[in-house]
Amino acid sequence: MTSTLPVSTHTTSTALIPVVPQPSQPPVDSSACAVTAVSQSHSNTPLVPLAVAFIWGAFLFDGVITARVPHQPEDHTVLSVWSEGFDELINFNTQVLQLLLQHLEQYRDHPLMPTVQVYWQRAPLPQPNVFEYVVIGAIGEFIGKFILLSHGKLPSTAQYQAQIQLFLSHFFPAELWGLPAR
Repeated sequence: MTSTLPVSTHTTSTALIPVVPQPSQPPVDSSACAVTAVSQSHSNTPLVPLAVAFIWGAFLFDGVITARVPHQPEDHTVLSVWSEGFDELINFNTQVLQLLLQHLEQYRDHPLMPTVQVYWQRAPLPQPNVFEYVVIGAIGEFIGKFILLSHGKLPSTAQYQAQIQLFLSHFFPAELWGLPAR
């Protein structure tokens, strides 16, 4: 069962990402089953094309699954400590990506965004961009390490939201906006 979750307060729909509710969420009215739009506010072009969103899902999941903690045995992996189903982990990653898209919207007018968007518009990507490695993969690695260090627990929304904001602010530095560094 899928449901609609808002991506931003000024979202319209052309590119879509499916969302499946977590078991802890209340049941969703089947008439509300839909998909969530990728953020699209200033133009008819989505900030992130659907094909790129799928690639991001793979990068995020790879970061989660391959995360390791120093001084731990090699068999101490996310899947070895994760007690929920595989689909719950995928659903959580989808929620993280949706929050990332919300936060990414604030960088729509950043001087680097046109360069990044030109690359994203070539989807499917000929090869991953720096953004996929230093933002998406790094967020996945944070989640994976959190799961490992917390014995199978997920980070709270506030915890992964802070990491999203940190990685985005490093990728899109304020100095390029003529603003003082944070």
